[in-house]
Amino acid sequence: MYLAQRAAVALCRNGDPRAALALIRAGEAVPYDVYAAAISALAWRARERRAGHDAAMTLALHTLDALRERTEFEADQQMYGELIRAWEATLYGRTTRKQTQLASDLAALVGSEREWPAMLRAFTEQVLSRMEEGPLLRPMHHTRLLAINIREKHFLLSKRLYERARNLDVSRLPFFSTQRNLPHGLLWLFTQATKRAAQRSFAVRLYHDMVSFGYKLPLHASLLFVRTLLAGDMPTVAQQTVLDLCESGHLPNRAFAPGVLHAFFQAGLFEPALALAEALYATRTTHWDSEHEVPTARLEMYATCLYEASHTRIGHSPEARARLWTLFEEFRLALAHALAHRRDDGDGLRAAMQAYHGAIRLRLIEYASCEERQRVLGCVEELLEELRDLVGEAPTLTALVQRATSREALRREPTSPNAMLV
Repeated sequence: MYLAQRAAVALCRNGDPRAALALIRAGEAVPYDVYAAAISALAWRARERRAGHDAAMTLALHTLDALRERTEFEADQQMYGELIRAWEATLYGRTTRKQTQLASDLAALVGSEREWPAMLRAFTEQVLSRMEEGPLLRPMHHTRLLAINIREKHFLLSKRLYERARNLDVSRLPFFSTQRNLPHGLLWLFTQATKRAAQRSFAVRLYHDMVSFGYKLPLHASLLFVRTLLAGDMPTVAQQTVLDLCESGHLPNRAFAPGVLHAFFQAGLFEPALALAEALYATRTTHWDSEHEVPTARLEMYATCLYEASHTRIGHSPEARARLWTLFEEFRLALAHALAHRRDDGDGLRAAMQAYHGAIRLRLIEYASCEERQRVLGCVEELLEELRDLVGEAPTLTALVQRATSREALRREPTSPNAMLV
């Protein structure tokens, strides 16, 4: 028996695990090195993507299970590393078409079914359970296993692997590289955490990790993150997140600011929204041509606040509307200064259209809920006249009154600036 075992180990080193598998399947006492040699040979065959590689991978996992069940030993760091590399090749590599007798024999041992998702989950669970005892994988192999689980969309396992890497050694984190762009897999992990109410704390931790490594989040992911924080009653964290983005220069303000302000207004956070507006648009203020000129970013700040607030529940608050009217008066003064000192007033007029649409909508909300409707209609007519003077066109008062009688229409949010009052 001893000679048979030594011969089996020697054959494994030459790429033929059949003798070792036969000894293991016989159910007799087999030393650790026979298991190790068989797993190594099978994993190497799977890594090389030879014919029958999928059968080799399946047999390697079965042999690993047999090692844990029949002996008092566990797989070591080297063995797990080989299996992780084999997983990569099995799931994502190309297959060599040449068929051999060895490949046929291995395939005959396992049949045709390959439950890769379930097998990967079981393997990862085993690795994670072993990690409770201490470090098990080399940093490179840890990162590879995390990448495989992310690619296979196993969120909870990916999260556990990430947190384990974070606790063990920063070099195990997938950020620890020279690439400048955020890896797509990590963006998926962050997005999934952001979408799950129970994973908000993990999303916050992952966000801070990404930012600390200098990565820039895409616009849609940043906005989704802020909205998630507000929905989770974490306004302070949401506000600080936006301010951090402003300070780091990673924020595409023109596209990002309206969505952020809308989210804060919708959450009823009026003062924080105004404070963020100041920060968001201050980062875009360029030099002024004279000490009296008002920068376009300032006009856009007023306009965005008025427009976004008028399309959220905060526009139905009398106290908030009073503050917004003060903001609108400030906008009027700023616009007058801007038009007086500029020849090219295209940006200012676009901001004016947005601000006036927001102001008119606030009046429509007031019209639908107050008794002094004639006074409100007079105010609306004044706004329409001012808008016509500025841009040459405006909706009719009759059309606006018809809209004001429909609460459902008032609450519907437009999908584009062209639909502001449609």
